[in-house]
Amino acid sequence: MLAERYDALLFDLDGVVYTGPDPVPGAVKSITALRELRPVRYVTNNASRTPEQVSDQISALGVPCTSAEVTSSAHAVAELLRTRYPAGTPVLTVGGKGLLTALRERELEPVGTLDEGPAAAVQGFDPEVSWRRLAELAAAVHSGIPWYASNLDLTIPTDRGIMPGNGSLAAAVTNATGRQPESAGKPEPAIFRTALQDTGGSTALVIGDRLDTDILGGNRAGMDTALVLTGVHGLADALYAPEAQRPRYILRSLRDLQEDLDQRIDQAYAGMTVADGALRMQDAASGAGAGADAAPAPGGTPGAVVPGHAREVTAAVGNSAGTTGRAAVAGSSSGTLAGNVTPESATGAPALADSPGLADRPDAAVLTAALRRCWEALDAGVAIDESPLPGSWPR
Repeated sequence: MLAERYDALLFDLDGVVYTGPDPVPGAVKSITALRELRPVRYVTNNASRTPEQVSDQISALGVPCTSAEVTSSAHAVAELLRTRYPAGTPVLTVGGKGLLTALRERELEPVGTLDEGPAAAVQGFDPEVSWRRLAELAAAVHSGIPWYASNLDLTIPTDRGIMPGNGSLAAAVTNATGRQPESAGKPEPAIFRTALQDTGGSTALVIGDRLDTDILGGNRAGMDTALVLTGVHGLADALYAPEAQRPRYILRSLRDLQEDLDQRIDQAYAGMTVADGALRMQDAASGAGAGADAAPAPGGTPGAVVPGHAREVTAAVGNSAGTTGRAAVAGSSSGTLAGNVTPESATGAPALADSPGLADRPDAAVLTAALRRCWEALDAGVAIDESPLPGSWPR
C-alpha cells in the first residue's frame, strides 16, 4: 500500500483529521490502522498550545494520539534555535504556553525584556498578547538581534470568524522596524524536517488539504506530498497550482493511503492521451473507449483497456496553437462519455456536465494521473478555460 512506501506519515490537522469539532469522515478508522504500520506525526502551525493539549483534542475525536506524535510550529522554531544557540541562552519570547514550553525543553531561557540581554527574539501566536509585549519585541528587533517566528499565518479560524494570526501580529513589528522574521512553520521546510527527525525515519509522505502550506512546505522539504480532497483546496485549485505547490498524489480521503496506487497511476497515465483537445482514458469495466476515434495509449492500440479502472476520465484542453479549452474529471458508471460531453459550443470549447460527488469520483489513481497529464499540457503552453471548473471539478 502507499503508506508502506514511507518511513513516516505527516498529517495536517484541520481539513484532514477534523473539521471544526468533528472528525473528517473515515479519518479515525484510517489513521488508527495506519498508525499500526508507520510512525505518525501531526504537524500544526498552532504554536499557542502544548503538544499535550493538541493530542488531547485529537484523542477526544477517537483517533489514538500521544503528545510525542504532535509537531507544532513552536516545536519547530525551538528546535531551530537549539541548533544555533547553546543551552542557557536567553531568548526574548512573545508567545503562548506552547512556545515557552518548547524553548525550555531545549534548555533555552525565555525572557521578557531587552534588558535581560537576549541573544535572539522569537514570536509565536498568543491570544493574550498586548501592545507592550509587541513594543518590547520591536525594541529587541531594532537592536539588531535575530528575530524568529513560529509561523506567519495571517489569519486563524475561530468560532467568531476569521481573526488575525501570528503573521498579522508579526507584521505590526515589521511595520515598526522594517525587518522580517525567519519562520519555522509551514510552508517552510523546518517543521516537516523536525517532524521526520522525531520519528527516526528518512522518508515521509506529507498529507494535507492546503496547497500553499502543506504541499508547498512538504515539497520544499524534499518530501513526497499528497493533497486530500476533504478540506480547503480541491482539484481545480491543484490544476492551476504553481509547480512548487503540485502534490505527488491526489487522495479522495485518507482511505486511499491504504491502496496500492503507484502502479495503477502509471497504468492510468499511460492510457491517457491528448487528442483533438481531449485527454481520455478507457473504461476497464465496460471496455468502452472514449469514442471510436479515441487515440490509443502510448504503445497500445485503439480499443485497448487499461486494467484496474472502472471510470473514464475526460479533460478537454486547448490545442498547442493556444485555443482555449476546458478541463474536467468526470465519472461514468456506464463507461461512456455520452452523458458528460456535448458538442462544441460557439466558442469552440466542449461543454461539460457537472461531475459527481465525492463517493462517485474516479479513484485516486485516476485523479492523480489526470492531473499529471493536465499539468503537462499547461506546462507546454496549452490554455485551459477556468470558467467551468467549479462545477465540473468536484471540490
